[in-house]
Amino acid sequence: MGEKEKTALLLIDIQKGFEDTAYWGGNRNNPDAEFKAAKLLDHWRKMGMPVYIVKHCSVNPGSPLVKKSCNCRIYNQPLHIYYSKNVR
Repeated sequence: MGEKEKTALLLIDIQKGFEDTAYWGGNRNNPDAEFKAAKLLDHWRKMGMPVYIVKHCSVNPGSPLVKKSCNCRIYNQPLHIYYSKNVR
């Protein structure tokens, strides 16, 4: 098995709900995270390598990450396997 078959991209919590500065306070330590993740994802797609995505789904009804609206910024793309995690 070659390196390409043993390598995958794991993206965790890349979601629109984290852009809600009113909810989170606007003091992000990684404002370019989505841009950098998109560049990595584009490269991975071109290579035809697998992508795993973990979505943060809050059980707090007031959260922008509540499960019913748990929107991934890169949702429903080919070659991706999605996992959801419920977080309090």
